[in-house]
Order: sequence, then C-alpha cells, then structure tokens
Amino acid sequence: MNDSSQDRVGSEGRRGFLSRSWKLVAGLVLATGAFVGYKMITRTQLVRKKVVLDANALATIEEQGVVLDNDVVYVAESGELRVFSRVCTHLGCKVELRDGDLVCPCHGSRFDLRGAPENGPATAPLNSIEVQGQVGGERWVEFDVEG
Repeated sequence: MNDSSQDRVGSEGRRGFLSRSWKLVAGLVLATGAFVGYKMITRTQLVRKKVVLDANALATIEEQGVVLDNDVVYVAESGELRVFSRVCTHLGCKVELRDGDLVCPCHGSRFDLRGAPENGPATAPLNSIEVQGQVGGERWVEFDVEG
C-alpha cells in the first residue's frame, strides 16, 4: 500500500469514529431532554394539609411517646410536642420507628427523636413542622404533602 491509500483508510476510520461520537452525543442530549420533560409533566402538586389534634389525640401521643401518622411523626417528650415530616431527606422514602429511632427502610438512614441524622446516607435532619394553636385544648399542624 502506498502512503495515500493509508491516509484514506485512516481518515475513514477517524470519520467513522467522529460520526458515531456525534450520534452518541445527540442521542444522550435527546434522552436527557425527554427525561427532564417527562419529570416536568408528571411532577406532583403539593397540597396544604391541616391536622387538628384534639385532647384525645394529644393524650395518645403523650402516652405512646412517638406516633407515626401517614405523613408525619409526632414525638412527645418531657411535655414538649415535636412534629416532623416522615419523608427521609436522602431520597424521599417514609421513615419508620425501630428501636427508638426513626429509620428509613430504603437505605438505612437513622434519625433520633429530634429529627437529627444519626447515620447516613441522609445528612440533613427531617423537616420540622411547627405545632400551632392551643384553642380549647386543640392544637394543629399544617404542612404540604404530594397530592
């Protein structure tokens, strides 16, 4: 083979590589755009929820110490009522009560009863929810949930 035929073979190889590379990049860009578009379309709306805690509910929480509701965790300790979101700050699974700690069943993050992370992978505390009111023995909490 002479030098000119070797150049053609080499340049065809380079051209083929560049062509395949551009197709790969274009495919990745399109796939990313489709994924982001899908996430934006299927994004869930947040709905404001209010839970009223009457005297019976407050007595139950005080007696049990920790009560898990569908969306929140109620913790009564030394006469203080604390409320946290059950949503783990790592990837959004709902925490459960295990051995006196709040534990994420998905990846094993543990939180103490003040919502602080004890071990990861979560590094942020559980979202605290303000307890409001003291009208006629009732208290309430308001928070956002996916709806």
